[in-house]
Amino acid sequence: MKLNEDRWDILSDILEPIYENESCNFSKLEKEMNLPTQKLKKYIAFLSGERYLDTENENGKKQVTITGRGRVLFRIVNLREKPEKESEVLAEK
Repeated sequence: MKLNEDRWDILSDILEPIYENESCNFSKLEKEMNLPTQKLKKYIAFLSGERYLDTENENGKKQVTITGRGRVLFRIVNLREKPEKESEVLAEK
């Protein structure tokens, strides 16, 4: 999967609630995201394949858990965005 700016944003949006809560129910994540279910599944499969996320079924519900690698990726993705935000704040002063 080639990652352009939009895809980095999507990955960050997917990882954020999982990062904050350690894990997330797939249906809850599906409700929070503005993505078709099949596209979300594709991103989850990509992140799982790269060992950024683990998926498991608990009582018939899919649970998505972030791995140590996923936590690092989330911080890196968010650092990419941080300098722009800081420069905007500095420009306002």
